Amino acid sequence: MKIGHLESQSSVTSPYAEEASHMFFGTVSSFSSLFATHPDLNDRVNRIAPLLLKPGGWKPTFDRTLASVPRSTEPSDVATVSAVEDFAAPLGQVASMASAMAPRQAAPRSQSEAAAQRAQTIIDTVGMPSLDDLTHAKEKLQSIPQSVRDQLNTSTGATAGVLALLLQSESGSSAQAAFIRDAFASQMVEYTQMMYREMGETLHRDRLMILELAVPALRLLDEEEQRKLLLCCRDLVHADGRYDLFEYVALTILDHQFFSAKKRNHPRPRLNGPKTTNDVSTVLSAIAHAGTDDQVKAKAAFDAGVDAIREKNSYPITFRTADECRLQAIADAVDRLSYLEPGSQKLVVDACIRTVVHDRVVNQDESELLKAICTVLEAPLPALAV
Repeated sequence: MKIGHLESQSSVTSPYAEEASHMFFGTVSSFSSLFATHPDLNDRVNRIAPLLLKPGGWKPTFDRTLASVPRSTEPSDVATVSAVEDFAAPLGQVASMASAMAPRQAAPRSQSEAAAQRAQTIIDTVGMPSLDDLTHAKEKLQSIPQSVRDQLNTSTGATAGVLALLLQSESGSSAQAAFIRDAFASQMVEYTQMMYREMGETLHRDRLMILELAVPALRLLDEEEQRKLLLCCRDLVHADGRYDLFEYVALTILDHQFFSAKKRNHPRPRLNGPKTTNDVSTVLSAIAHAGTDDQVKAKAAFDAGVDAIREKNSYPITFRTADECRLQAIADAVDRLSYLEPGSQKLVVDACIRTVVHDRVVNQDESELLKAICTVLEAPLPALAV
């Protein structure tokens, strides 16, 4: 509340501020709420203390008395302490009362509008997981064998784990084994095969989570080791002459995790929405096709996503066939969308989420493709149940 009363509002306008946005209470440049690390300051005050505030909630107004408060933490020196002196309600009671006081959304008039509400609910919970979200995440994490999780905490185990995700079978093809042997050593071939066995059914069911668990240890590798791993992964992917969705997702996430910082050091010209019309069309169509083989349902999901953009812009976005949304076309489109200005990126992510949740079912392909898109756009991806 003290920060909100300050005339400067603790605003940070450095072009590099977003990289440290998790450290700030105040506004960071002009990023939208989707990209913000924290909710809006006003929202946070109103959510934390709903019982203490007057009807209509707290609104920040510049007050020179508050602005000049000394930094001492003694109650007599802090004007806002008196507001919370008698606050003794349990957190559970506060949460339940806050929920009861929250404004209710009007019932959606159409399936598209319902998708918009569900998407907004997901966006609103970014960075604020509920107890149910944490419980669900814990259950999914525990479904992965403890031995695998322990191995993924080491750089060698994480390397073997990622390679195992890309094997065609437990032993891998002869070409895949040769690629691993050439890049690392014979021991790594055996280690990778062992990780494949220990992952069991989670190798396919929870492959995205396994990949994400491996990333922290892989980021400790030096740049040359990371490059070697990425090149080996590309060789494994292309060993059978095919390129599936998860392989694209895995390579995209690894490339971004290893080299995104270096790419940011080379500024690129920002694009506006109309210049990426074809790319948005391709990405939304691809997500729609990933959700269903039914063309009518895919088109309905696509239209729900496009509504997010049409609310702000009027440039044309057209539905593409599945043949027009092959992986290379998706990869090229997502890369160009990374050049979008932040506000337009937010609209694209919003549209992608609306497309995914349109039918209330999120399958593995949709979840993995959405993860790759949000990774490239550097947007936080809320947990979506699969």
